[in-house]
Amino acid sequence: MSRPQTQHTSVRGSGGGASRLARITAATPTGGSPRQSVRGRAEALREADRARELAATGEVAALSATFEGHAQLSQGRIEQACSTWQGALDAMTGVRSSQIVKAVRSMRTDLAQFHARGARPAAELDERTRAWLRLEGATA
Repeated sequence: MSRPQTQHTSVRGSGGGASRLARITAATPTGGSPRQSVRGRAEALREADRARELAATGEVAALSATFEGHAQLSQGRIEQACSTWQGALDAMTGVRSSQIVKAVRSMRTDLAQFHARGARPAAELDERTRAWLRLEGATA
């Protein structure tokens, strides 16, 4: 007797691993042997864990670069700070967190005085951070 295919549904929980397992289980087809189904679910969990680890690594790299840029700016090295922050924005691609949004807003705050003085690197970076915040749905 064959079992019907599972509907692709999203199961929302309180946010822990159990809800992630429920989402993956709900989206995993149940056709075939039970062993294949378990293997498929296990592989889906491994892929989800790899994606989460990559996102966390990207966030750490972006935040580290942001802090480095703040240190460079406090030493008066505006061009180097802007270059470091450009790299931080590159590392933020695909990473979403409240910490990242705060870091970008902090960059804009620190750049404001240099942008007002007409520093070209600061003006270019300010425009890029403003666009990044708009794309992320945060107010610039």
